[in-house]
Formats: sequence, C-alpha cells, structure tokens
Amino acid sequence: AMPRDYSAVAAIGSLLDKVPLLLPLLLFWVANNLLHGFAFSVEAWSSQRYYAARDTREASLVAALWIGLTSLRYLLLPAIAVLALPLAARIADPEQALPAVMPDTLGSGLFGLMVAGLLAAGMSTVSTIVNACAAYYVRDIHHAYVRPQASERDLTRVAYLTSLLILIVGGAFG
Repeated sequence: AMPRDYSAVAAIGSLLDKVPLLLPLLLFWVANNLLHGFAFSVEAWSSQRYYAARDTREASLVAALWIGLTSLRYLLLPAIAVLALPLAARIADPEQALPAVMPDTLGSGLFGLMVAGLLAAGMSTVSTIVNACAAYYVRDIHHAYVRPQASERDLTRVAYLTSLLILIVGGAFG
C-alpha cells in the first residue's frame, strides 16, 4: 500500500474560510432532509413510504429513520472526496474516486461488503422502479381501460409481461 499523505486534508480548513455560502448550503441540506422526511415532495416515490405504514406512529418512525439515513447519505460524497485528495495524482476522472479510495481505505472484508452493498442498492433501485412502473400500468391503464373485467391472475400475468418489457426497453436504451 502507498503511504498516505493527509496534508491535503488540512487545506480543507482554509477552503471553508473561502466559501461564504457554506452556511446557506448547510441550511438547505438540513431543510431538504426534513422536507423529504415529512413527505413534502413533488414525486410520489417518497410519499409511498408513508402510505404503506399501518398507522401514524409507524409513519412517524419511518419519517425519523428517513431523515436520519438521508442525512448520512449526503455526507458520503464529501467524505469520499476528502479521502481521495491524497490519491488525486492517480485519479484522472472524478467518477473513479470511489473505486480508488475503497481498496486503499477498507480492508478486504469491508471492501467486499461495500461492493455487495453497492450492488444490492443498485438492484433494489432497479426492481423498485420496474415493479412500480408495472403496477402503474396494470392498475391505472390496463385494468381501468383495456380489460376492466380481468381477473387477478390475468392482471398478474400482465404485470409480469409489463415488467419484462420494461427491462427489455430499459436494457436497449440504457
């Protein structure tokens, strides 16, 4: 392993003095997390967390968990950037910061766990989008307009076919 030079990290203090908008950015970050935590958003994805709750107590627990976890999520990017500063000479593309930092910073076990977690997060995102799109089509279009008398078995079959079609189209254009 290469010796790490963290003198570049010390330059962060002087950088913070030169960024006059740091406080408004931090306030925006806190407000953004709170608003998303309380389901104040224009997209339906975040609101569905609360619609699925059994009661208001469970919905408030989901909100508290969401606010806490998304707050940590937004700290990950600056942390990776700070850890990548000593490796800046080796990194030509900023998108390569995480792959460069992980093997140098984490041990082999944590590195494998991190890779597995990143793959699981990606697969979870894809499956959520595919299932939501198929459900929207089946309930809002197919069942409402194409075949209102369709049985649950027929709707399930249409959902499977719609999911497959979404994956094929997504793979072709993605």
